[in-house]
This record gives sequence, C-alpha cells and structure tokens, in this order.
Amino acid sequence: MKKILTIKFGNLRNEAHYQYLSIFKNISGEAEVISYYPPANWDNFCGLLVTEKSVIDYARSSSLTKVIADIDKDQARCFVAMNSVINAGIHSSDPLISESARILYNRIHDFGRISSKPYEEEVAAVSILLDELNGEYLPQVEILGLQSWVANLAVTNENFQTTFMQRNEQKASRPQEKFKDVSHAIESEYKMLTDHVEAALLLEPIEKLEKFVRLLNSQIKYFNGHSHHPAKRSMDKASFDVVPTQSYAGGDPITPIPTVHYHKQKLAFAKDFTLLYHNNSEPGTATIVIKGKGKYTGTREITFNIE
Repeated sequence: MKKILTIKFGNLRNEAHYQYLSIFKNISGEAEVISYYPPANWDNFCGLLVTEKSVIDYARSSSLTKVIADIDKDQARCFVAMNSVINAGIHSSDPLISESARILYNRIHDFGRISSKPYEEEVAAVSILLDELNGEYLPQVEILGLQSWVANLAVTNENFQTTFMQRNEQKASRPQEKFKDVSHAIESEYKMLTDHVEAALLLEPIEKLEKFVRLLNSQIKYFNGHSHHPAKRSMDKASFDVVPTQSYAGGDPITPIPTVHYHKQKLAFAKDFTLLYHNNSEPGTATIVIKGKGKYTGTREITFNIE
C-alpha cells in the first residue's frame, strides 16, 4: 500500500502552511475522497482553514504598520527639505525670492505641525496643501525651485493614504485566534483525515484513493523541499557605482538611476530597489535614497553633484 508522506509542518512558514492545506483541500475534492472522511473532522478542517487565512491576513497588517512608519519618515524628510529652502529664501537679497519664501512659510505654518497629527488628519492636511502648492501657490513654488519636493510629497502622501486604508481594512476583520493555536488544531484534523484514507487503503486498493495519495505526495515532496525560504538581503551589503556629475537643467528635477550591485549581481531598478531624490533641482550636492524591494531590504543614501 502506498502511504502518505509526512509533511514537515514545523518548517512551513505561515503562508506556506496555509497554501499546503488549501491544496490538500482542493485535491480532496478533485479526487472525490471527501466521502471517506469523518464529516465532523472535515467540517472542522474547513472551518479552521478559513480561520487560519483570517489570522494570516491580519498578520499582514502588522507589516503594513512598519510600511506606514517608513512612508511617514519619507514625508517628514520632504517637509524638512522644503522648510530649509524656504528659510534660506527668506534671507535672500532677491526681493522676489524672499517674498515668495515668506508667502510659502506663512501658508505652510498655518497647518501647524502636520507630522504630529493623527494619520487621517495628516493625509487630509497634506492633500489640501498639495492642491494649493500646485495651484494658487505654484508661482512661489517655481521661484524657489521646490517642484521636485512637491512631487515627492505627492507620491509619499498617495502611498501613505493607500497603505493606511489597506491596514484599516485588515484591522476591521481582526481575528481573536493566534496562528500557533489555529495551526496546531488544523494539523490534528489533517492527521485524522489522512489516517482515514490510509485505513481505507488497508482494506482494499481503491483506485481513486491511490490517485489521491500520489497527487498529495507530489505536493508534500515539493513543500518539504521548499520549506526554508532565504532571508532578505540587506542593502548594507550592496555596492554602488559613482554617479557622474550632472548638468544643471534650469530648475527641473535631475533623476539619474545609479548602478547597484549585490556582490556581483546587478540589481534592477523598480524590481529590486526604488529611488527617492532630495535637492536634485539646483546646483550643489543632491541625495539619492535607495530602498530595497522584493528580495532586498534596508535603505542606503548616495550623493551626486549638479553643476
């Protein structure tokens, strides 16, 4: 008799654990073996599978909390940079620049400390401010060369709003159970179900049960062989080619894409890392913030010159 292989549940991470058990459920239906399961155990298994998914979905919201905090920091950097330019402009000997700086200083400070507001209020305040900076106050923004910072602020605020809404949606369906408790319970039901299949095969070689075992064992071999996922690679170990000096573009943002390597492997922009630029419209030293994505994690900063 062909036996069902042992699945190494202890080596499966949460997502893989749920994925394997979902496949088990699907194969059970496709191979028409559900009638061999005790109805109470099968019902318990299906119910626990739904619960496990809700626990995993909620766990994702915890990672979104960190993403929100990172976006908030990026947004705060935008405000610091804009305020630095505005404060410098106030002391300019050029009356057009100094007057523009004072106008923007007064309007931005009408909002108070935006970054200290609750997230919902922060998003709303920044949205209103962006509408004004791209509308009524656009002439002052252009005189001070703040277009790239306003554009960065718009991107971070949109990301902020989208991610915050996703997290709230997941929190609304927060489960009471812990993954460890649910996983142990569903593993017990799984064992009961597979034990009944093997018991039935001991009595007689039933073709559909044998086919079920073959299909399930192929999945078990796969999951047992792919149960250890490599850790994300830190950008601290990445190397960067020097970005050559860039020519001043009359106030337009300059956005070179640096060459990034992890050991000897060249990373792909947008797939492996994203970029955020600071002080990249005027002559001087500009900064590129390189943030890992996908298999890569962490943030690094490099600079380049504009002449």
